Amino acid sequence: MNLLASVLAELEQGDFQSRWEIAKQIPDFGEAAIAALVDLLHKTPEDPELQWFIARILGQFNHAEVVIALVNLLEVTADDEVVHMAAQMLAQMGPTAIAALVSLLDQPQSRAVVVPALAQIQTVAMIPCWLRVVADTDANLRAIAVAALGRFQDPRIIPALLQGLKDVSAKVRQEAIAGISYRSDLFLEHDHDPVALIQPLLADVNLRVCQTTALALGRLATDTAAQALWATAQAPYTPLPLQLTIVQALGQMGSPQSIQYLQNLWLLSPYPFPPDDAQSQLATAIVKALSLSRQADTQAQSAAILREGLRHQLHHVQNIPLIKSLPVL
Repeated sequence: MNLLASVLAELEQGDFQSRWEIAKQIPDFGEAAIAALVDLLHKTPEDPELQWFIARILGQFNHAEVVIALVNLLEVTADDEVVHMAAQMLAQMGPTAIAALVSLLDQPQSRAVVVPALAQIQTVAMIPCWLRVVADTDANLRAIAVAALGRFQDPRIIPALLQGLKDVSAKVRQEAIAGISYRSDLFLEHDHDPVALIQPLLADVNLRVCQTTALALGRLATDTAAQALWATAQAPYTPLPLQLTIVQALGQMGSPQSIQYLQNLWLLSPYPFPPDDAQSQLATAIVKALSLSRQADTQAQSAAILREGLRHQLHHVQNIPLIKSLPVL
Protein backbone atom coordinates (compact mmCIF):
# COMPACT_ATOMS: atom_id res chain seq x y z
CA MET A 1 0.00 0.00 0.00
CA ASN A 2 1.47 3.37 -1.00
CA LEU A 3 1.51 6.35 1.33
CA LEU A 4 -1.56 8.07 -0.21
CA ALA A 5 -3.62 4.90 0.06
CA SER A 6 -2.55 4.50 3.66
CA VAL A 7 -3.56 8.05 4.53
CA LEU A 8 -6.94 7.67 2.81
CA ALA A 9 -7.55 4.43 4.70
CA GLU A 10 -6.94 6.29 7.96
CA LEU A 11 -9.32 9.02 6.79
CA GLU A 12 -12.01 6.45 6.03
CA GLN A 13 -11.68 4.58 9.32
CA GLY A 14 -10.82 7.35 11.78
CA ASP A 15 -12.94 9.33 14.22
CA PHE A 16 -13.64 13.04 13.77
CA GLN A 17 -10.46 14.26 15.45
CA SER A 18 -8.17 11.92 13.54
CA ARG A 19 -9.96 12.79 10.28
CA TRP A 20 -9.42 16.47 11.03
CA GLU A 21 -5.67 15.96 11.37
CA ILE A 22 -5.38 13.63 8.37
CA ALA A 23 -7.32 16.06 6.18
CA LYS A 24 -4.50 18.58 6.64
CA GLN A 25 -2.00 16.18 5.07
CA ILE A 26 -3.84 15.12 1.92
CA PRO A 27 -3.45 18.36 -0.10
CA ASP A 28 0.31 17.79 0.10
CA PHE A 29 -0.12 14.90 -2.33
CA GLY A 30 -1.27 17.37 -4.98
CA GLU A 31 -3.68 16.57 -7.81
CA ALA A 32 -2.69 12.92 -7.59
CA ALA A 33 -5.07 12.67 -4.63
CA ILE A 34 -8.15 13.87 -6.54
CA ALA A 35 -9.11 10.62 -8.26
CA ALA A 36 -8.69 8.61 -5.06
CA LEU A 37 -10.77 11.11 -3.06
CA VAL A 38 -13.55 11.09 -5.65
CA ASP A 39 -13.55 7.30 -5.65
CA LEU A 40 -13.80 7.25 -1.85
CA LEU A 41 -16.62 9.78 -2.03
CA HIS A 42 -18.63 7.47 -4.31
CA LYS A 43 -17.96 4.43 -2.13
CA THR A 44 -19.15 5.90 1.18
CA PRO A 45 -22.59 7.51 0.77
CA GLU A 46 -23.62 6.10 4.15
CA ASP A 47 -20.97 8.15 6.01
CA PRO A 48 -21.92 11.86 5.83
CA GLU A 49 -19.11 12.89 8.14
CA LEU A 50 -16.53 11.34 5.81
CA GLN A 51 -18.22 12.95 2.80
CA TRP A 52 -18.06 16.31 4.58
CA PHE A 53 -14.31 15.90 5.04
CA ILE A 54 -13.76 14.76 1.46
CA ALA A 55 -15.72 17.75 0.11
CA ARG A 56 -13.65 20.05 2.30
CA ILE A 57 -10.39 18.54 1.03
CA LEU A 58 -11.48 18.55 -2.62
CA GLY A 59 -12.32 22.24 -2.35
CA GLN A 60 -8.61 22.97 -2.04
CA PHE A 61 -8.03 21.78 -5.61
CA ASN A 62 -9.16 24.12 -8.39
CA HIS A 63 -9.70 21.37 -10.93
CA ALA A 64 -12.51 20.46 -13.35
CA GLU A 65 -12.78 16.94 -11.93
CA VAL A 66 -13.36 18.44 -8.48
CA VAL A 67 -16.15 20.69 -9.79
CA ILE A 68 -17.91 17.69 -11.30
CA ALA A 69 -17.52 15.64 -8.12
CA LEU A 70 -18.86 18.38 -5.85
CA VAL A 71 -21.79 19.13 -8.13
CA ASN A 72 -22.64 15.42 -8.22
CA LEU A 73 -22.44 15.35 -4.44
CA LEU A 74 -24.89 18.24 -4.21
CA GLU A 75 -27.30 16.33 -6.42
CA VAL A 76 -27.26 13.05 -4.50
CA THR A 77 -26.66 13.81 -0.83
CA ALA A 78 -29.49 14.44 1.61
CA ASP A 79 -27.30 15.64 4.47
CA ASP A 80 -27.55 19.41 5.01
CA GLU A 81 -24.02 19.80 6.36
CA VAL A 82 -22.53 17.92 3.41
CA VAL A 83 -24.58 20.01 0.99
CA HIS A 84 -23.43 23.21 2.67
CA MET A 85 -19.76 22.20 2.58
CA ALA A 86 -19.92 21.14 -1.08
CA ALA A 87 -21.61 24.41 -2.07
CA GLN A 88 -19.14 26.45 -0.03
CA MET A 89 -16.17 24.76 -1.68
CA LEU A 90 -17.62 25.34 -5.13
CA ALA A 91 -18.27 28.97 -4.35
CA GLN A 92 -14.72 29.68 -3.24
CA MET A 93 -13.41 28.23 -6.50
CA GLY A 94 -14.84 31.29 -8.27
CA PRO A 95 -15.66 31.48 -11.99
CA THR A 96 -14.46 27.92 -12.60
CA ALA A 97 -17.50 26.58 -10.81
CA ILE A 98 -20.11 29.17 -11.83
CA ALA A 99 -21.55 27.24 -14.77
CA ALA A 100 -21.78 24.06 -12.71
CA LEU A 101 -23.57 25.81 -9.86
CA VAL A 102 -25.93 27.76 -12.12
CA SER A 103 -27.02 24.52 -13.75
CA LEU A 104 -28.31 23.40 -10.35
CA LEU A 105 -30.75 26.32 -10.10
CA ASP A 106 -33.27 24.30 -12.10
CA GLN A 107 -33.39 21.72 -9.30
CA PRO A 108 -35.65 22.87 -6.43
CA GLN A 109 -33.91 20.61 -3.90
CA SER A 110 -30.57 22.30 -4.61
CA ARG A 111 -31.61 25.91 -5.12
CA ALA A 112 -31.76 26.91 -1.45
CA VAL A 113 -28.12 25.89 -0.97
CA VAL A 114 -26.75 26.88 -4.36
CA VAL A 115 -28.00 30.48 -4.27
CA PRO A 116 -26.14 31.40 -1.03
CA ALA A 117 -23.06 29.69 -2.44
CA LEU A 118 -23.27 31.72 -5.64
CA ALA A 119 -23.56 34.89 -3.56
CA GLN A 120 -19.94 34.41 -2.54
CA ILE A 121 -18.80 34.71 -6.17
CA GLN A 122 -18.51 38.42 -6.92
CA THR A 123 -18.05 38.80 -10.64
CA VAL A 124 -20.13 40.56 -13.30
CA ALA A 125 -20.53 37.19 -14.99
CA MET A 126 -23.04 36.43 -12.22
CA ILE A 127 -25.44 39.26 -13.11
CA PRO A 128 -27.60 37.22 -15.55
CA CYS A 129 -27.91 34.53 -12.90
CA TRP A 130 -29.08 37.01 -10.25
CA LEU A 131 -31.53 38.62 -12.65
CA ARG A 132 -33.07 35.18 -12.93
CA VAL A 133 -33.18 34.53 -9.18
CA VAL A 134 -34.92 37.84 -8.37
CA ALA A 135 -38.07 36.26 -9.81
CA ASP A 136 -37.85 33.18 -7.55
CA THR A 137 -40.90 32.27 -5.47
CA ASP A 138 -38.71 32.03 -2.34
CA ALA A 139 -38.42 35.47 -0.73
CA ASN A 140 -35.14 34.59 0.99
CA LEU A 141 -33.56 33.76 -2.35
CA ARG A 142 -34.93 36.95 -3.91
CA ALA A 143 -33.37 38.93 -1.07
CA ILE A 144 -29.99 37.26 -1.64
CA ALA A 145 -30.22 38.03 -5.35
CA VAL A 146 -31.12 41.69 -4.83
CA ALA A 147 -28.31 42.09 -2.30
CA ALA A 148 -25.86 40.49 -4.73
CA LEU A 149 -26.94 42.75 -7.60
CA GLY A 150 -26.41 45.79 -5.39
CA ARG A 151 -22.67 45.07 -5.41
CA PHE A 152 -22.32 45.80 -9.11
CA GLN A 153 -21.93 49.15 -10.85
CA ASP A 154 -23.86 47.95 -13.89
CA PRO A 155 -27.05 49.40 -15.43
CA ARG A 156 -28.52 45.92 -15.79
CA ILE A 157 -29.21 45.87 -12.04
CA ILE A 158 -31.47 48.93 -12.09
CA PRO A 159 -34.81 47.28 -13.07
CA ALA A 160 -34.31 44.50 -10.52
CA LEU A 161 -33.65 46.92 -7.66
CA LEU A 162 -36.60 49.09 -8.67
CA GLN A 163 -38.81 46.01 -8.65
CA GLY A 164 -37.37 45.04 -5.28
CA LEU A 165 -38.75 48.23 -3.74
CA LYS A 166 -42.26 46.88 -4.43
CA ASP A 167 -41.62 43.28 -3.34
CA VAL A 168 -44.08 41.74 -0.89
CA SER A 169 -41.13 40.66 1.27
CA ALA A 170 -39.81 43.25 3.72
CA LYS A 171 -36.34 41.72 3.52
CA VAL A 172 -36.28 42.15 -0.26
CA ARG A 173 -37.40 45.77 0.08
CA GLN A 174 -34.62 46.39 2.60
CA GLU A 175 -31.99 44.98 0.27
CA ALA A 176 -33.30 47.04 -2.64
CA ILE A 177 -33.23 50.23 -0.57
CA ALA A 178 -29.67 49.58 0.57
CA GLY A 179 -28.55 48.70 -2.94
CA ILE A 180 -29.96 51.89 -4.42
CA SER A 181 -28.30 54.02 -1.75
CA TYR A 182 -24.91 52.40 -2.34
CA ARG A 183 -25.28 52.72 -6.13
CA SER A 184 -26.83 56.19 -6.13
CA ASP A 185 -24.41 57.52 -8.76
CA LEU A 186 -25.42 54.70 -11.13
CA PHE A 187 -29.11 55.53 -10.68
CA LEU A 188 -28.48 59.24 -11.18
CA GLU A 189 -26.58 58.51 -14.39
CA HIS A 190 -29.71 56.80 -15.70
CA ASP A 191 -32.18 59.52 -14.68
CA HIS A 192 -33.40 57.95 -11.45
CA ASP A 193 -33.39 60.12 -8.31
CA PRO A 194 -32.39 57.79 -5.43
CA VAL A 195 -34.00 60.00 -2.78
CA ALA A 196 -37.31 60.13 -4.65
CA LEU A 197 -37.19 56.36 -5.13
CA ILE A 198 -36.67 55.34 -1.53
CA GLN A 199 -38.24 58.22 0.43
CA PRO A 200 -41.79 56.73 0.26
CA LEU A 201 -40.56 53.70 2.18
CA LEU A 202 -40.11 55.85 5.28
CA ALA A 203 -43.84 55.13 5.61
CA ASP A 204 -43.58 51.38 4.94
CA VAL A 205 -45.80 49.05 6.96
CA ASN A 206 -42.67 47.31 8.28
CA LEU A 207 -40.66 49.25 10.87
CA ARG A 208 -37.34 47.71 9.83
CA VAL A 209 -37.92 48.79 6.25
CA CYS A 210 -38.58 52.32 7.51
CA GLN A 211 -35.35 52.24 9.52
CA THR A 212 -33.37 50.87 6.57
CA THR A 213 -34.76 53.73 4.48
CA ALA A 214 -33.72 56.30 7.07
CA LEU A 215 -30.15 55.00 7.16
CA ALA A 216 -30.06 54.86 3.35
CA LEU A 217 -31.17 58.49 3.13
CA GLY A 218 -28.44 59.30 5.63
CA ARG A 219 -25.90 57.74 3.28
CA LEU A 220 -27.22 59.80 0.37
CA ALA A 221 -26.57 62.89 2.51
CA THR A 222 -28.35 65.43 0.33
CA ASP A 223 -30.45 68.33 1.58
CA THR A 224 -33.50 66.68 0.03
CA ALA A 225 -32.76 63.48 1.94
CA ALA A 226 -32.34 65.45 5.17
CA GLN A 227 -35.65 67.22 4.56
CA ALA A 228 -37.42 63.88 4.08
CA LEU A 229 -35.97 62.60 7.36
CA TRP A 230 -36.95 65.76 9.22
CA ALA A 231 -40.51 65.63 7.90
CA THR A 232 -40.92 62.04 9.10
CA ALA A 233 -39.23 62.63 12.46
CA GLN A 234 -41.62 65.44 13.41
CA ALA A 235 -44.76 63.67 12.17
CA PRO A 236 -47.12 62.97 15.10
CA TYR A 237 -47.43 59.21 14.64
CA THR A 238 -43.80 58.36 13.89
CA PRO A 239 -42.74 55.62 16.35
CA LEU A 240 -39.83 56.28 18.68
CA PRO A 241 -37.54 53.56 17.21
CA LEU A 242 -37.83 55.19 13.78
CA GLN A 243 -37.24 58.65 15.25
CA LEU A 244 -34.07 57.37 16.92
CA THR A 245 -32.85 55.90 13.63
CA ILE A 246 -33.59 59.18 11.85
CA VAL A 247 -31.55 61.05 14.45
CA GLN A 248 -28.68 58.64 13.81
CA ALA A 249 -28.98 59.18 10.05
CA LEU A 250 -29.07 62.98 10.37
CA GLY A 251 -26.04 62.86 12.65
CA GLN A 252 -24.12 60.73 10.17
CA MET A 253 -24.89 63.21 7.40
CA GLY A 254 -23.12 65.93 9.34
CA SER A 255 -24.25 68.67 6.97
CA PRO A 256 -25.35 72.16 8.10
CA GLN A 257 -28.90 71.30 7.04
CA SER A 258 -29.02 68.01 8.95
CA ILE A 259 -27.51 69.65 12.06
CA GLN A 260 -30.19 72.33 11.89
CA TYR A 261 -32.89 69.67 11.68
CA LEU A 262 -31.46 67.96 14.77
CA GLN A 263 -31.72 71.25 16.65
CA ASN A 264 -35.29 71.76 15.44
CA LEU A 265 -36.21 68.27 16.56
CA TRP A 266 -34.62 68.82 19.96
CA LEU A 267 -36.52 72.07 20.48
CA LEU A 268 -39.79 70.25 19.78
CA SER A 269 -39.28 68.18 22.94
CA PRO A 270 -41.68 69.32 25.67
CA TYR A 271 -40.26 70.17 29.10
CA PRO A 272 -40.22 68.91 31.75
CA PHE A 273 -40.21 65.16 31.10
CA PRO A 274 -39.23 62.22 33.33
CA PRO A 275 -35.82 60.57 32.72
CA ASP A 276 -37.36 57.45 31.21
CA ASP A 277 -39.78 59.30 28.95
CA ALA A 278 -39.63 58.71 25.17
CA GLN A 279 -38.86 62.40 24.63
CA SER A 280 -35.91 62.07 26.97
CA GLN A 281 -34.58 59.14 24.93
CA LEU A 282 -34.95 61.17 21.77
CA ALA A 283 -33.22 64.21 23.25
CA THR A 284 -30.35 62.06 24.49
CA ALA A 285 -29.95 60.54 21.02
CA ILE A 286 -29.89 64.03 19.48
CA VAL A 287 -27.18 65.14 21.89
CA LYS A 288 -25.06 62.12 21.02
CA ALA A 289 -25.56 62.71 17.30
CA LEU A 290 -24.52 66.34 17.62
CA SER A 291 -21.49 65.48 19.73
CA LEU A 292 -20.20 63.13 17.01
CA SER A 293 -19.88 65.93 14.46
CA ARG A 294 -16.29 65.91 13.21
CA GLN A 295 -16.56 68.10 10.12
CA ALA A 296 -14.86 71.45 10.52
CA ASP A 297 -17.73 73.38 8.93
CA THR A 298 -20.33 71.94 11.33
CA GLN A 299 -18.41 71.43 14.57
CA ALA A 300 -18.94 75.01 15.70
CA GLN A 301 -22.61 74.83 14.72
CA SER A 302 -23.08 71.59 16.70
CA ALA A 303 -21.26 72.96 19.74
CA ALA A 304 -23.41 76.09 19.77
CA ILE A 305 -26.58 73.99 19.57
CA LEU A 306 -25.39 71.78 22.42
CA ARG A 307 -24.62 74.77 24.66
CA GLU A 308 -27.99 76.33 23.94
CA GLY A 309 -29.75 73.02 24.48
CA LEU A 310 -28.01 72.51 27.81
CA ARG A 311 -29.07 75.96 29.03
CA HIS A 312 -32.61 75.24 27.90
CA GLN A 313 -32.58 71.88 29.66
CA LEU A 314 -31.15 73.20 32.94
CA HIS A 315 -33.69 75.98 32.95
CA HIS A 316 -36.55 73.46 33.02
CA VAL A 317 -35.39 70.31 34.79
CA GLN A 318 -32.31 68.52 36.06
CA ASN A 319 -32.43 65.62 33.60
CA ILE A 320 -29.47 63.49 34.66
CA PRO A 321 -29.29 61.02 31.72
CA LEU A 322 -29.38 63.87 29.20
CA ILE A 323 -26.79 65.97 31.03
CA LYS A 324 -24.43 62.99 31.33
CA SER A 325 -24.64 62.45 27.57
CA LEU A 326 -23.42 65.96 26.80
CA PRO A 327 -19.78 66.28 25.73
CA VAL A 328 -17.40 68.64 27.43
CA LEU A 329 -17.66 71.90 25.51
